[in-house]
Amino acid sequence: VERMRGLGVVGGEPEPTDLNPVLQTAAEASCNVFQAQWEDFKVQPVFDFDASLRAVPLVEQDFGQAVVNLVSNACYAMRLKQNSLDDGYEPILRISSRLAGDMAEVRVWDNGTGIADDVIGHIFNPFFSTRDGALGAGLGLPIAADVARRAGGDLSVDTAQGEYAEFTLSLPVEAPSRTVAARSS
Repeated sequence: VERMRGLGVVGGEPEPTDLNPVLQTAAEASCNVFQAQWEDFKVQPVFDFDASLRAVPLVEQDFGQAVVNLVSNACYAMRLKQNSLDDGYEPILRISSRLAGDMAEVRVWDNGTGIADDVIGHIFNPFFSTRDGALGAGLGLPIAADVARRAGGDLSVDTAQGEYAEFTLSLPVEAPSRTVAARSS
């Protein structure tokens, strides 16, 4: 629980939060920062939100950082693909939320480079990066995964190299149960 605290994760008790506005704000901020840094790249995220996700227990700042990390990675992959292809490539970034049973699922999908088979097993390891030098500290995905796990959820990926990557951040809709009996004894 404490291991990522120094890496940009605030921690604390989850609060019931209207997930979609936090998701949209973090995603747009990440796109804006990336596009300010790389002026040759433009993308307009497409949002598809489930309006029923109004009280998802989360630490808002940590969730926002996880989304920023996922969107930044997506933008990076799309920019790489754009720079490797001739004209005609249109970057597409889809960000969605939905209720799936007792979990809120946040999906970040891009049509960038995808993730190579020989790399996929390492992407959640701290300090692993496919980016050169200072462009990648290798902490974005481990932080996002840690945020999800501390909330009782998970982070998973579906990808096809050269075609797409889709990260799914799942969070329990109800707060993880705490052992009340242990506290009162």
